[in-house]
Amino acid sequence: MRLQKKILIGAIIFFVGVVALSLVHQASAAICIRGTPLISINPGNQTASGPGIPLIYTVTITNTDSRSCAAAQFTFISIPPNVPIGWSDGFNPTTLSLQSGAQGQVDYLIASPGTVTTGLYPFQVSTTNTASGISSTWITGNYIV
Repeated sequence: MRLQKKILIGAIIFFVGVVALSLVHQASAAICIRGTPLISINPGNQTASGPGIPLIYTVTITNTDSRSCAAAQFTFISIPPNVPIGWSDGFNPTTLSLQSGAQGQVDYLIASPGTVTTGLYPFQVSTTNTASGISSTWITGNYIV
């Protein structure tokens, strides 16, 4: 009888230990925390040789999601100068997929209308992590004629 009690107690302790170990393992499973993407532009200022000349800027994105997150897709948006009317711009590629902690680059091409006068024309760009909807801050570049 004593042996049966010891075996029963041992089995209960073993069972409780396995359940506790399972709970600890589940509790330590990583949680995905989406972060605010980092963005920069290079060069910050560029001079066109005349009106209507397209300029290319390199936009660098850093995915700041925690390591446990799956890769995220990033989309881009810009605010070109609004005066005069007729600016054209776009990103290449238009979307970018990045693993957590990874960096990537896209080209931002912008061209003034042929009627632009000499001056400095600021524009802004931003990116959004489509997995979270979190956007970066807006960064400013300058198109100079």
